[in-house]
Amino acid sequence: MNVAAALSQSGCFCHAFDYGGGPTTHLTPSMTLIAGSIYKLFGLHSSASEIILALLSISLSLGAALLYFVGATAAGLNRTASLAALALYCLLPVNLQLEAEAFRVWEGGLTAFLAATAFVLMVRAHLTDSDYRALLPLAVLAAVTFFVSPTMGLAVYASLCLLIIRIVQPRRWACCAAMFAVTLALVLSPWTIRNYQRFGEFIPLRGNFGLELALAYNDAALNPDQRDSFRETLRRLHPQDSAGAFRRMVAAGGEPRYARTLGVRAKEWIYQHPTESAQLTARHGFQYYFPARWDWTIYESSSLATSVKQAIIWLLSSLGLAGAASTLMRRANKLAYLALLGTVPVLPYLAVQPVPRYRYLVFGPLLFLAAAFVSRLLSQDELRGQSVDPESAHPWPGR
Repeated sequence: MNVAAALSQSGCFCHAFDYGGGPTTHLTPSMTLIAGSIYKLFGLHSSASEIILALLSISLSLGAALLYFVGATAAGLNRTASLAALALYCLLPVNLQLEAEAFRVWEGGLTAFLAATAFVLMVRAHLTDSDYRALLPLAVLAAVTFFVSPTMGLAVYASLCLLIIRIVQPRRWACCAAMFAVTLALVLSPWTIRNYQRFGEFIPLRGNFGLELALAYNDAALNPDQRDSFRETLRRLHPQDSAGAFRRMVAAGGEPRYARTLGVRAKEWIYQHPTESAQLTARHGFQYYFPARWDWTIYESSSLATSVKQAIIWLLSSLGLAGAASTLMRRANKLAYLALLGTVPVLPYLAVQPVPRYRYLVFGPLLFLAAAFVSRLLSQDELRGQSVDPESAHPWPGR
């Protein structure tokens, strides 16, 4: 929000944590750039601006849901199961604050929309057995997704690798790799050049990894009371939550240098505490899919119906991960692209403390994978009741 305000007033992509923070690489220009433009046109924090941004954010989220529905149905998921997943996507009260408020300036809704679009295009490419040159739109889309959200971009690239293996002749794999590398370089180049001009460093995406690493690996992270410990670490290290940390960041010469200094200290802590670091990494991975109750009050003093929201997320994660595993074990199943979109994003977040905004990226994929898993179980039960051999009946597509 601070960056969007700075863009609307001065045209500067800066002041992420407070005025005077200087140019930022804390995030790449996507929804923040859009929000800054709308604030400039309709007024900073005006009713018109906030309504437009809220409608855009909600539309991106619902658009992602519709695209996941289209892609899952085309991939062979039972239409009834797809409709049930779409209905749950729209009705479950677990992401309201993110979709209506946070994603007006953060990139979560846009990322979900881009990933869902990539899924639809991958399924269509699989169905039509496209030539490698027809994958150019997907190459561009993957590069844009990676720029907006490196985490989801990595998942899209992983899915595309599977698609290429399935539909492209091995002698053309090198051509595909070159096409994807060139498109990624073209998309990242303007931002990389800007960062070099501002900071004198090669920063192709974001420069805040050291800060995130320091927030996740430290003595306080080992305390039983994880919420209070993490909030205390935020107040001690994060320039957004601490005036002292903000002054240290400015004195260090800006965000990248401050983050790099914290990253060096965090890596030293990791090397000195290998067992504890491994435990924290495993905890991050578990909490990404199965968040603790305190996760909903990291940035808030309270949360309504936290137990209900936690139960819903845990159930969806359990069914969705089971659906991902069973899908990946079935050869040529077109839902495998969705399975990778639901599982690969956890990898970068193993090194940071997960928060709800990070988890939102896999909400859609896991929901449709959960529907596929339940549909598969019901199909097996029906076949057993009819005394039919599941292996010969092929009750679901892509088997």
